[in-house]
Amino acid sequence: MCKIKSSVKMLVFFVLLMTIGFSVTAIAAPKKLKKPVLMSVEQTEGMSVSIKWNKVKKAKMYELYVSVNGSKFKKLVSVKASEYKQKNAIEGFTYKYKVRSINGKKKSGFSNIKSVKIASVSQTPGIGQSSIISENYDKLKQIILNTGKKNESGDLLIGIRYQYGVYSISYHPGSDSFSFYMSLEDNDLHIFIEVPVNREALNASIVHPVFAFFHMGMEVAFEADTTLNMNTYNNTSLQWNLTKTNGDYPDFQKLANSSLSSGFSGWVDLLQTLNTNLTLNNLGFTGYTG
Repeated sequence: MCKIKSSVKMLVFFVLLMTIGFSVTAIAAPKKLKKPVLMSVEQTEGMSVSIKWNKVKKAKMYELYVSVNGSKFKKLVSVKASEYKQKNAIEGFTYKYKVRSINGKKKSGFSNIKSVKIASVSQTPGIGQSSIISENYDKLKQIILNTGKKNESGDLLIGIRYQYGVYSISYHPGSDSFSFYMSLEDNDLHIFIEVPVNREALNASIVHPVFAFFHMGMEVAFEADTTLNMNTYNNTSLQWNLTKTNGDYPDFQKLANSSLSSGFSGWVDLLQTLNTNLTLNNLGFTGYTG
């Protein structure tokens, strides 16, 4: 009887041992996805940043994160390749990067962190009429980056406000371009002017102002655009083309031209008031004398 009990105990112990063994085998954790190693972060081709890391076995994707000037890391992009180029970085800003491997729901830990501070890049002579004008826009960009306020679109701007209107200059980091704005309001009347300026426009010395007019009382609204030669414009009467309208307004052409002239006067005051040491002339509007 004792032998039977002993044998039963041994059998139970063996069964338990086998069960535990099978359970451990069944729940054994899969191998972790290795985290990549960030190899290099370099400024290339002007304001672009090249980021490279090693390939990880079994990784299907990589998530790249960026921190700008000490901000919280945010996901920049998901890519299949083991490299990425971020464009339109901002001069003087420090960019930090880290990356992790992805395979379905599996995610590795983050890689090491590497950073780069974006240095000034001299513009090629000939861009924007002359290297001097191009350098002046670089100065304007730095002024806006250092003193401007950010709007809802993420653009930065400087401006001055008068009783009925606001005159401002905006820098768009994403496209490395500028916009000269004027907004006038008086009771039911609202007039808006924008003159967008980019490197391509400076090369051709041609910009395309946009004019918008709203009158709530008369229930009239329209938009128009025109072509402006930066070398010849001096409060010149331009021909405006209606792009949207829901009514008629007398002297529409005259109103658009006078609004544009008002915009230029306001932008002259803005550059002087903020002590930028810049003028519309050395920003490419060489025909303008005020």
